[in-house]
Amino acid sequence: MKHFTRTAAGIFADTGQAVAALVFGAGTKLQATQRSEAIEALAPLFRVDTVRGIQIVKVTRPNGTSYDHPVRDPRRVDLVGAPADVARLLAAAPRILDQLEKLATRCSRRVGAWVRSADGQSWIEKAGVTSDGLAAARRTFRMRVFDHLVAFAVDPELAYCSRGGRMDIHASQAFAAQEFGADVIDPLSFVDEDEAAAVQAGIADPADVLDASEVVEEQGADSGAEGAPVLVVVPDTVGEVLAAVGGQDLAAAVGAPELAAESCTTHTNAV
Repeated sequence: MKHFTRTAAGIFADTGQAVAALVFGAGTKLQATQRSEAIEALAPLFRVDTVRGIQIVKVTRPNGTSYDHPVRDPRRVDLVGAPADVARLLAAAPRILDQLEKLATRCSRRVGAWVRSADGQSWIEKAGVTSDGLAAARRTFRMRVFDHLVAFAVDPELAYCSRGGRMDIHASQAFAAQEFGADVIDPLSFVDEDEAAAVQAGIADPADVLDASEVVEEQGADSGAEGAPVLVVVPDTVGEVLAAVGGQDLAAAVGAPELAAESCTTHTNAV
């Protein structure tokens, strides 16, 4: 499955740092957001920074007037770092996302078996869950499993803290921990060095060297509100990238999901 498209890539002329713009066009907006946030969370393992793309949406006031409002683009993430590091992440990302999806699907099948069991049927009856409600609960379960798997890939110790306890549709973390324990995701192991070298060679093409005046426009992807213009100016230096987010920690500045480690002594199997 093709999770994202690289719409631009190049080298900053003054620093030699690389930038690559990724658009996650596959799936629903929610699925694209999850996958793009997964890359944001995993990027530091490759020594790569991320900057969330911005899109401009029209907001209408009660009096009928409207104004342009910048919001995070759920489908776009820009990678910034040394060319070799950016290339290694670009080479590994599709396989990492495929593996995350694979393990999430395994968990979904296992919870499906629980739903059909006596315990699951008893829960449905006692809670008065409708067929639509059950479908929504299973979608939520899978999404939470995916997020837990990303957290475990960033910090495997979390998986060991999350095992045991109840195993039902409310225990997405426990299911994810079991699958992760059986098939550990080491993001760096998904790098094919030959492929990474080819990707780096493409980024380093002199025709791809960027300057401050370059503007990248989204091509062929649903980036949010229908018809909303999306323009991203590529900065001239990495320093300008950092300045664009106020000099704060990049992950915090772009609102990346919190994946802080939990204590094994205080951990529960809450969803």
